Amino acid sequence: SELIFRLATSTGSCICRLAAMHTLSTNWPDQTTRSFLVDALNEGTDAQTRLQSLESLAATWPDEEMCSLLLRLAQEDSNEEVRAAAVRALTENWTEPETRELLTKMAQGDSSPLVRGQAIDGLSENWPDETTRAIVVRIAKEDPDPTVRECAIEALANFWPFQTNEAFILERSANDGVAAVVIAGEHSSFGRELFTTDGNEVRYLDPRQPVSRQQIERTAKRNRVLPEKIDETVRSLSQHLGWDITRGSNSPPPS
Repeated sequence: SELIFRLATSTGSCICRLAAMHTLSTNWPDQTTRSFLVDALNEGTDAQTRLQSLESLAATWPDEEMCSLLLRLAQEDSNEEVRAAAVRALTENWTEPETRELLTKMAQGDSSPLVRGQAIDGLSENWPDETTRAIVVRIAKEDPDPTVRECAIEALANFWPFQTNEAFILERSANDGVAAVVIAGEHSSFGRELFTTDGNEVRYLDPRQPVSRQQIERTAKRNRVLPEKIDETVRSLSQHLGWDITRGSNSPPPS
């Protein structure tokens, strides 16, 4: 373990340091390791090192002392990634009323969109009742950041029966890409994919803008829509959504 400790405190390769920290918590989960990781979390200057410390501590020692530390970090840490990781760890290990109260506060009031989104996910997954739903609906309408609004709509679609939020999501689908994905997905797999972009991270097209022919044909190919059936499928999806996807929801209907 001495070699692993040296690697964990090394100023060299970040990958080696993080791997060593993980190995310590997995193979030597004693008080020495715990104290080392707590110090690295509280006093470290490198974000990745602090995140690895937090994840290892939460996974290995899910006790009340760790819960108190995470509650403090979630509210007070200056690094948004650390706050978000603390929120995630709390929702995975401590589904207590105190956690719910904190997530409710952070979903609506944290300065970081990343943290607000993480809090929305944790709140919706663990407490999908009407109180939470009302909060998430309000966030989906009012949050100033589009990624947080998207996160809220995704939560409504993922953690409640579709019929519960159908009217609201349908109302938003003409303006919000993620809502368009949800409603179009009720039509077909072609519809579900059409309003998403290619890339490592999911991004949503703006339904107010026309969907390009290239995007339509690419999505049709992935979903095995025959070339001679593409225009028919587009018309059917447009009817389902309530606007012509080749013109965009902001365009007036043809005269």
